[in-house]
Amino acid sequence: MFDQKKISLTVLAGLFTITCVLGVVGWSTLCGGARQLAWSDILYRTALAFMADGIYVDDIFCDADREIADRRLVWARSTGILTTISAVIGVVMVFLGDQVKRVLSSQRRGSQIIFGASDFAVDYAARHGRAVVFDTKETFETLTQRDAPFGTLWIPDRLDKHTVTRRSFGRTPSRIIFGDRDSILNVERAQLWMDHTPPEARQRTELVLRIEDNAVARDLALLSDRFARAKLISRGEIIARSLVTAMAPTCLARLRNQPQAHIALVGLGSTNLAIAEELVLRCHHPDLAPLCLSIVDRNIPAAQARLRAERPDLLNPEFARSGPFIRWIDMDGLQACAVNHSETLCAAERDMPLTAIVVAAGQDTQNSGIAMRLRQLQQEKLILRAPIYMRNDSQSSIAPKPLRDLSGGIVPFGGRILDAEDIQLEAIYQELAKSVHDTWRNAKDVEKTPQNSWEALTTQQQRASYRAALSSVEMFYAGGFVPPYDTAVSGLRVHPTAGQIILSDDAVMSRLMRAEHDRWCAERRAEGFRSHSGQPRDDEKKLHPLIVPNEDLPPGQPLKDRRNVQAAVALGIKRFEADTSAPCWRPLLRVGVIGPLATDAATLDRLEQDFTAFWKSSPLVALDDRTLEIMTPNAPGFDRQAAMRLMQVWERLSGRKARVLACNVAGRDLVDRIAAEYLSTRLDGTALKDLPLAKRRDLLAGLAGQYDALAAGSQGRLRHLDMRPLGVSDADLDADRDLYFETTQAVQKAIMQQADMMIIDTSHGKSTWSMQALDVWTRQDKPCLRLS
Repeated sequence: MFDQKKISLTVLAGLFTITCVLGVVGWSTLCGGARQLAWSDILYRTALAFMADGIYVDDIFCDADREIADRRLVWARSTGILTTISAVIGVVMVFLGDQVKRVLSSQRRGSQIIFGASDFAVDYAARHGRAVVFDTKETFETLTQRDAPFGTLWIPDRLDKHTVTRRSFGRTPSRIIFGDRDSILNVERAQLWMDHTPPEARQRTELVLRIEDNAVARDLALLSDRFARAKLISRGEIIARSLVTAMAPTCLARLRNQPQAHIALVGLGSTNLAIAEELVLRCHHPDLAPLCLSIVDRNIPAAQARLRAERPDLLNPEFARSGPFIRWIDMDGLQACAVNHSETLCAAERDMPLTAIVVAAGQDTQNSGIAMRLRQLQQEKLILRAPIYMRNDSQSSIAPKPLRDLSGGIVPFGGRILDAEDIQLEAIYQELAKSVHDTWRNAKDVEKTPQNSWEALTTQQQRASYRAALSSVEMFYAGGFVPPYDTAVSGLRVHPTAGQIILSDDAVMSRLMRAEHDRWCAERRAEGFRSHSGQPRDDEKKLHPLIVPNEDLPPGQPLKDRRNVQAAVALGIKRFEADTSAPCWRPLLRVGVIGPLATDAATLDRLEQDFTAFWKSSPLVALDDRTLEIMTPNAPGFDRQAAMRLMQVWERLSGRKARVLACNVAGRDLVDRIAAEYLSTRLDGTALKDLPLAKRRDLLAGLAGQYDALAAGSQGRLRHLDMRPLGVSDADLDADRDLYFETTQAVQKAIMQQADMMIIDTSHGKSTWSMQALDVWTRQDKPCLRLS
């Protein structure tokens, strides 16, 4: 938007040049010989084109080239007048541009007005169309947003009470956004606008306030009841929602066989405060213990003071009894690699395995410095085994990319600009929130009145339904459903098969209702409510009789939890039916593969035949409507090649690609070498070290090629999970083969705990690992394909 002057000058210069060239060439070639015009006449007549003068063709001129020359002169006259008009407009805009913009904005009806420009506010307004933006020229120069809709007016002006209250922002705008980064300043400007705007005009205009300070947001209703229906937006909250949605902490903890989600927040700035609240409100899974938050800061007293000031209800004493639990770790992240400096954080990890680490301590340079030091600890000391999410403003979008390594690495998040998916997600949540409320309002035991319609609710009252809508992602994960690999939400579209599993299976519904009640209790506690079991509800004192464990609810009370679950599922199915070709959530089928280090084409062909037959007569619900994830120990031989063949079979049968989870016993080089030692000894009768160098290289290259084929065939859908004991290196496992085989056994056990079905190859003799896995699996009431 700041290149408009350059573009205008370029267009003007182009038109001027075209006019001059056409005029000079046209008048020069109109006639020749004695009737040829002098250069002064040619230039004079060319200049007349800029005034659209009519003396372009004189009767005394007659030549064979007349027709061609006329066309040139007509074009010159056309471009000349365009040049003149453009120049006049340019002069007016240079000297009177801001005044013209104000006049244009004052004549607009139903426009959007932004007071206090920021990338976030402009992005937010862009999804609703063009806007009029008021702020200083210096602020405009700091913006990176250049994709505002055509027709957006940028009016540089001092933002004071005269700007806010005058009528230059249009006739009854549809929306007015106070989008400065300073929350207090936005509130003050909004008060000025309300003080000088008639009540009927205020009712026709949606008031939007950017509030990044949660303490201000919480106390806004106390300041004035005129803010009761103001829409509050926060970049920090949107970042938190996007991160938690993409991270899926409870799903990640379950996948890693952890008893609870444990998140370390490094630095307690505004972003991590919002993330902490989002985690507390959303991390509820029926099969996991309550969330644990480890807050890492170099100044614990200051961090605790900030939490008490901005999110005091997270310190609600009832959280200390029922969870989520908060622990404090005194550590400077920039000194994490210093001797003994990270011992407290490591002790917390040994006590409770980490699910993820979030670094949001300040500016990008500080965040990247801390993240790189934590990554150094991961690589050198083999601790802090969790993905490191690093706040980075230079990211192209707010949400992080999908994880490839579930136990390490740095994943940036939190860019400045809202992308299409971020904006779509917010709109979906709003739609689902209204659906949740309408489902409650249409229930037989609820009296429907104008006062409890969605439109009549205050912003705070709507927020309760909005929080229920946000939990739908965790609800779907807890129900055993997943979105496509490359998206976190897929528009919350639910395949009807997945929806029917929830709606018709009482056991699944019961688990989700329990998770929904736990979420509701956490939400009430985060708002300052306390349990008041057996007593009447008292909103003034914030006492609620239903803040109790799910099993202690009075008869009939779980109905609202059921309605919330049903509303989320029903809307998801409706969204799917509106576009059946779009990506959607599907039931997840996890298939584990375990077999010997040596396999052959005949075994893989039999796997394909048996799985195809299983597909056609599957006891599992609608196999072709599921998403397949293959879990493999990632050892050479059957484990890798079966995973590869299964991916190919699945794509042929379903038309969709499978995903692969490699549960790694150790680094690939060590696993391949130990496998090569076994194969050379058992099959060739010669120790690996005694093989000729060329043959040894060929053997190792063949094993590595199996992994390369698996990685290429997965097309980016291969994820890794490091299953080594904490602090144990490949060298340790190589030196202690008993520990290596204990780890292998632990990996097989972890796969069988997660899998819905196993494919086990026992066709190549008495393979110890295959027979052991078969013995364990056959004790469970789950399907198994045994290749024998």
